[in-house]
Amino acid sequence: MSARKTPAQYIRETVFGLKSQREFAQLLGYEQATISRFENGSRRLNVEAQLRIRAAAKKQRLQWDDSWFFDVPKGGGGERSAA
Repeated sequence: MSARKTPAQYIRETVFGLKSQREFAQLLGYEQATISRFENGSRRLNVEAQLRIRAAAKKQRLQWDDSWFFDVPKGGGGERSAA
């Protein structure tokens, strides 16, 4: 059984469909280490990060829900579809 994803990891992998933290960092204008901190919980997704993520999702026309910043949906599939 795998560990439950953090919101940042869920957003990167499931919503954006990105396999690497490096890709997500480039998309958002962060260092890879910052994405790692978001994903391991040592740094919270602050308002600036939330705005960048939401804007990137909108630009890519991805389905978006702000609740994903705080909770990973149960089951968590299918969010990669266009809005």
